[in-house]
Amino acid sequence: MTIGWSTDFIVVDGDLPALVELPRIDAARAGWVVVVCKGGRCYVLRRDELFERLRRTRVPYVPGTKRHLIDVLELRETPLSGRIAGDVEPPVIDLSRRSRTSSPTAHRYARFAARGNDVVSIGGLDVQVASLARAAPPSRPDRGAGAAPPADAVAPAPAQPRTRGVTLQQPFQQQQQQQQQLPPTRGAPTQSQARAPNVALPDDDEGTTPVRHPSIEPVGPVAPGGRVVLNVDLLRTAAAPTSGGPLELGEQAADWTAIELGVTLVSASIDFDHHGRGKVTIRRNGATTAAQMEGDVLDDVEPGSEIEVHAQFWHGTRCCGSAVRLLAVGAAANAPVAAPGTAPGSSPVVGSLRVEPAAEPPDLTIYIALFDPKSPGRLHWRMVTAPFDGLPPQLDGSINLGKNPAAEAAKMFKQFANLERGKHRARIEGFGERLWERAPAEFRAVYWALHDHYQRPLVIQFVSDDPHLPWELMRPYRDGETHPTLALRHVVGRWIGRWNGYMRNRLAAGRMVTIAPKYASASTRLSLAETTAAGLVATFGAEAIEGTRKGMQGLLETPTGKAIALLYFTGHGAFDADAAAASAIKLQDGNLTVDEVGRREVTLGERDGTLVFFNACEVGATASALGTVGGWADAFLSRRFRAFIAPLWAIDEEDAAQVTKELMTRIATERVPVGTALRDVRAKYGDVSPTFFSYLLFGDATARLDAAA
Repeated sequence: MTIGWSTDFIVVDGDLPALVELPRIDAARAGWVVVVCKGGRCYVLRRDELFERLRRTRVPYVPGTKRHLIDVLELRETPLSGRIAGDVEPPVIDLSRRSRTSSPTAHRYARFAARGNDVVSIGGLDVQVASLARAAPPSRPDRGAGAAPPADAVAPAPAQPRTRGVTLQQPFQQQQQQQQQLPPTRGAPTQSQARAPNVALPDDDEGTTPVRHPSIEPVGPVAPGGRVVLNVDLLRTAAAPTSGGPLELGEQAADWTAIELGVTLVSASIDFDHHGRGKVTIRRNGATTAAQMEGDVLDDVEPGSEIEVHAQFWHGTRCCGSAVRLLAVGAAANAPVAAPGTAPGSSPVVGSLRVEPAAEPPDLTIYIALFDPKSPGRLHWRMVTAPFDGLPPQLDGSINLGKNPAAEAAKMFKQFANLERGKHRARIEGFGERLWERAPAEFRAVYWALHDHYQRPLVIQFVSDDPHLPWELMRPYRDGETHPTLALRHVVGRWIGRWNGYMRNRLAAGRMVTIAPKYASASTRLSLAETTAAGLVATFGAEAIEGTRKGMQGLLETPTGKAIALLYFTGHGAFDADAAAASAIKLQDGNLTVDEVGRREVTLGERDGTLVFFNACEVGATASALGTVGGWADAFLSRRFRAFIAPLWAIDEEDAAQVTKELMTRIATERVPVGTALRDVRAKYGDVSPTFFSYLLFGDATARLDAAA
């Protein structure tokens, strides 16, 4: 393994109030933060990891809060980083007592001076070597002082430690010399990978699983009515002003030399040339060819305000993830402005980005961006598909659904639940036609072009910040031709935009677990649901877990044994569109809410990437909560669960049992992609009752369980 060493960090005191240390972190702009606490405990975090923790806790900037930094960051023993004194050989990290940890800080080191308590460098498997001449880890302040050290303070270069079985990265200057020895790439590669065999690789080679960091950097000032130029790049080190996790490029060939990714930009305040589309070429161990994007800042943008620019990265038609940059707006065109930056916690984008070269791509990905939380009906649609003759030139469109699309959707779902069996389809199709009419005209044109070109059902992936409307229920029509709803005709999946870097095409093999609470009250008892869960035990060898809070929380927070591929819950659920985070499922001894599942203590998804199937009333619904998409889907996706299936409205118990039987057979036995299996169930039973229309898939539309499950 290769351990990188860097001095691009700041040391802060975890036992001081967060309001004292956070301004120091923000002002330093260091790429890494070392949090040191009583007893010598230390944690090594990337800057973006630290601010992600702050976004999750939502409390660090409460005026007057006295909570210590370590409490605000929720740092405990589990993610402790290794501590090294002087030039001692890095020890093998003992994770035996914390075997279930997924925190990256546990796999990093903090090197302290041989004498004293000063941190002189940090290291880890994901630490990129930084120029020792430009990095400046401030000295740890006296306890209670909170004062930042001089800005020009520079730490001495640490001695390279003696190692056994560990390869250290070489100094930055030598790394650059070795990179220049690699043969240049002749133009941009035409495929996602280019190969050059028999190349001597440097010791700090990126290997077959390279990681890059998104950067959106303006060239010159940003002013109302002026031109703006943005360089979109993927760097080997994190770019502090850009929010968005590292881009994992997936498993590449051993001799790869270059990877080309698409990039798109979206902003409510900038009209980009060429629809904001470009390409970034990554070269092994070397500099990238950045995408240079230009556009016009709208005239009505207020001087002194900030423009939010969203970037999406694409591998073919698969969206790999996103990044965000806030740009400070100057007073007039060509006027100098201060260097743009991003306020801590301001960006809604969270998580890593991921390229999966072997994944089956969708025919069409639709990225729906919500520009302004104050205008929830204003949406930008971006369509990404492989080019072909007949594809319309315009692949972007915008719509405005009004001030409160959530209320309309919630009201409609309640009506759908009460539709008469066998007479429900016309009503749902009528709603679907209204959705079709409200979708951008550009999308409608792209849909018919794809239909005419392929002459088969499509695979459609939504990645959306819109929390309200089930676009899967759109019913396409044109003169002389009408289709069933998208969900009945095509394979459709959706993902929540701010977690799109967490979307995975592979669902790992493992156990099936069922939870079916045995409610004490006769009025709430679901005998058929209990029977259905028992059938999964008998047919698929599923493991039954007690339907109590202790049983559910134990499974989610402290999973043991072999990997859990699929978690099935059947019971009562309740959704509150006005307080999505308070939505709950009913267990035998109380409720379990959305907020409880969204906590960092929930580790099952990180450990196993489990597919979750909630067969309970209304739990598939989402709504606006705390400025982001709320609901069960958001909670599970945020904790790295790879797929979530649930109904949007109240369901019939008998029909729900049929869905379970059919879906589990197709997914677990026949290994059919989850999106295909769900589409087939809808199409087969769509005329029976509205229950079969209600199920949504939050996940990769082509993902399937591994064959060993």
